[in-house]
Amino acid sequence: MKVLIIAPVADGMSNPKAYPPMGLYYVMAILNRYRPNWEVKICDMNHDKLLDYQYDVFLIGINIVQVLITKEIIKYIRRNNPHAYIILGGAMAPYLLNEYGSLGEDLIYSGEATKELISVLEKRTRRFYCATIKPQLRLGLPQIEEIVLKYNSYDQGAKSFSYIYSRGCPFNCSFCSKGVLRHESKIIRYTSEMILEDDFLRIYNNSIKHIRLWDDNIGLNKLKDQILLNKISRFNFTFDCQIRSEYATIEFINKLKKHGCTGVRIGFESFSDQILKIIDKNTSTENHIKAILNCRTIGLPVRGLFIIGLPGETQETINETMNVIEKYNLSFTASIYCPYPGSSIWDNPTAYDIKFCKNEILQNAEKAYYSKSGNYNCFVETSKMSRADILKGHQMIYDLFPELTKSEGERKRYN
Repeated sequence: MKVLIIAPVADGMSNPKAYPPMGLYYVMAILNRYRPNWEVKICDMNHDKLLDYQYDVFLIGINIVQVLITKEIIKYIRRNNPHAYIILGGAMAPYLLNEYGSLGEDLIYSGEATKELISVLEKRTRRFYCATIKPQLRLGLPQIEEIVLKYNSYDQGAKSFSYIYSRGCPFNCSFCSKGVLRHESKIIRYTSEMILEDDFLRIYNNSIKHIRLWDDNIGLNKLKDQILLNKISRFNFTFDCQIRSEYATIEFINKLKKHGCTGVRIGFESFSDQILKIIDKNTSTENHIKAILNCRTIGLPVRGLFIIGLPGETQETINETMNVIEKYNLSFTASIYCPYPGSSIWDNPTAYDIKFCKNEILQNAEKAYYSKSGNYNCFVETSKMSRADILKGHQMIYDLFPELTKSEGERKRYN
């Protein structure tokens, strides 16, 4: 059987070389392991052109900004290969298709790729299939040399590579796209120590010096964290990661730095306790402040990630966030909120005191979710702030603190 796995173009992606479609490579690993005689290839359309349509099966991984282009891809496939079996997958696929309707696919595959996928392909299951999510140890990537060669960039002067140690998220923040995975989100799947060793060895042998960890779970499991940090130290990598503010204790921040961490990103979202409560963030501004101070005490650079326009947003709550940025001279990135299909806020906007037009967002997904610097868009309003007010508040942060958009490391180098 010939199988082509497709990552559609995502035009808003800032640096495609820094973001390999790791989920699709894990799908490829599953197929290679259980059906080694199959011909399986990946076409990442951020890099490659789709030239060959003569495959038995097309697996397309989509997110919300790729829906419309995926519809066009399927048309081309059908035109050139009418008998092809086309599957759409990805974390949000079922929820997106609830909103957009069929894109011309044969099957929506929900959940992570497991051995069950083999049976689905062989039987050509139709309509919808939901995989059983288990706390399985993830497979290694036999193609990791190929991935490293294709997807690397430079971070702080070091050749860097993005890596995911775990999948899943145990939290249910009402604003987040991961909230759509309620049936599986609390099951965290970690890479085994043996596979981690093998992956890191091959990454090291390809001259990678810095690892960008894109996990949501650093700090969640002390044993798993220690395994990861020990492997990072063994290969003398530096790394950066994202953590939650309540995990940023003085002890953990110190441990991260000792094992080569060059900086952390923390999704503060807001410095308003009212907003944090509304969005079910399950933390507090007190934890946020402690996290900043702990990073400063240890000397580990920290970057705050904020979202402007969340439910409950007012000019006063934006001011609260700006006051903290100014007081702690905090490097930051601020985005403008747009709800994801399937999230709690998308399904129940009146309960969150927020207004938006679903159809407008769906037809302008790239503008809604991928805003480029200097060209921001807003598709929501709260009872206290219009779209124009939210845009103005967001721009105010960047106008007042232009130097703080740089990382702490950059600011030290240039000052």
